[in-house]
Amino acid sequence: MRKLTSIRTSLFLAMVLIVLIMSAVFLPYGFYSNIKSVRNSVDERLKSAAESLAEIMPDGFQKRVESETPNMAELGEIRQKISRLKNSSSLTSLYAIYKNSDGKIRYLIDEIFPPNAEMENPNPRILSAFETRNPTVAQIKDDTFDFMARTAIIPMESDDGAFFIGVAELETASIRPIIFNSLLNFFILLSLGSFLALIAAASVARKFSRPMRRLSSFTQKLTESNFDKGLKLSDTLPESEVRSVEVKTLAGNIDAMRSKLYEYIENLELETQARNRAETELKIAGQIQQTFLPKNDFKAENIEISANMQSAREAGGDLFCIEKLDGGKTAFAIGDVSGKGVPAALFMARITTLVRAALRNGAGISDTVNFLNQSIAENNESCTFVTFFLAVFDAEKSELNFVNCGHNPPIIKSENTPFKALEVKPNTILGVFADAKFETQKLKVRSGDILFLYTDGITEAANKNGELLGLNRLLSILNAQSDTSAKNLVNSAISNATDFEEDLPQTDDITALAAVFK
Repeated sequence: MRKLTSIRTSLFLAMVLIVLIMSAVFLPYGFYSNIKSVRNSVDERLKSAAESLAEIMPDGFQKRVESETPNMAELGEIRQKISRLKNSSSLTSLYAIYKNSDGKIRYLIDEIFPPNAEMENPNPRILSAFETRNPTVAQIKDDTFDFMARTAIIPMESDDGAFFIGVAELETASIRPIIFNSLLNFFILLSLGSFLALIAAASVARKFSRPMRRLSSFTQKLTESNFDKGLKLSDTLPESEVRSVEVKTLAGNIDAMRSKLYEYIENLELETQARNRAETELKIAGQIQQTFLPKNDFKAENIEISANMQSAREAGGDLFCIEKLDGGKTAFAIGDVSGKGVPAALFMARITTLVRAALRNGAGISDTVNFLNQSIAENNESCTFVTFFLAVFDAEKSELNFVNCGHNPPIIKSENTPFKALEVKPNTILGVFADAKFETQKLKVRSGDILFLYTDGITEAANKNGELLGLNRLLSILNAQSDTSAKNLVNSAISNATDFEEDLPQTDDITALAAVFK
């Protein structure tokens, strides 16, 4: 016959486990809080002592101490006050630092060094305090006495306008006993609380009886069966065994919770199915979107073009296109649709189709962007817009005709000069003003010239500190490339942008296009 354990024992052991878990949770927190409290207390003591030097240092002291015959009685009195303040505050050292007219950093300490002694190799934080005049409390190594100390560096100004810095130090070794005593008191209180909690647990466990064990058994069966609807509470706990209002209320709540859980599980399954369908559809949308983009790099006798897009989601709003035109001309474009996800991807597909149709029908640059702008602006209830850059390279004339529609200015490299931003007329974005005018530009190109286009997903890539990659970093990345092939420039720009974001999720679509003229 299987040996049975009473509910009292089971509940008591369960409560003991809860107390242990809570102790384990609060122990690190308590240790951290006590250490932090001790450190804050030490920091306040250090700052207070350093600030008190302002009351000790008399007006005109620095001028008098520089004189050939300083008042030694005054110096002795000041040093005694500093010594008394240091001892009363239980500090390792306390001194004032100032600059003489000779530019050297000197300090006044109690009885250790002579007055107006020069400070050799001052700590960088002290030098910084002279520049920024910002107070600092940090753990700093004292090179003079060769020990680590908690140090307060407090810039101050006397009534006569003289600037000096008060420094208060407490050796790290002196702080450890304070922390130890604080942690010891916390551990004693935690142990006492845990002991009282165990006594309370034993008292509560005695009050429970068989119905509670039955309720526990029912909930266990319910979880082990993955919430089987065939389980009923009445089969495990008959009403004849319910003899208290508390147990009856608890049984009713458990039964109501079971019904809610069934409903929740059903809704969760439906939502999961819907989410899986949506994710599948998004992936398909992204795959379809890729069909609108050139799959391979473009290579011709006088130009090589490479482009790539990395969407922030399954589908994105960035676009690029490359078209070979009649007469030895090559057209290429890059754009960025406002918004993200499927809406932006649909808009991107529409724009790409319109651009290709216009170019293949022989439309010039000006006609193409006007047609594109009017087509987008019509019935644009969502107020979606696109920044766009379109260029046509005429190999016979070695000439590049282009128009910039509110897009990021391109980057160019000519002969032996480094990459730099090309000054262009910005014009306006597409899709907002149907009657907008767009001014085209021309640029003579030579063999070896490179034009680099990009979307703001590259320059606005942000790291954990909120810093943006920016145009200057992008220029440095491009100028650092020994391989200036179109594909390498595109891949380097995109990979550096994603690396700059570190482990943060990509927030915007990233697209780059490079054209190398031969």
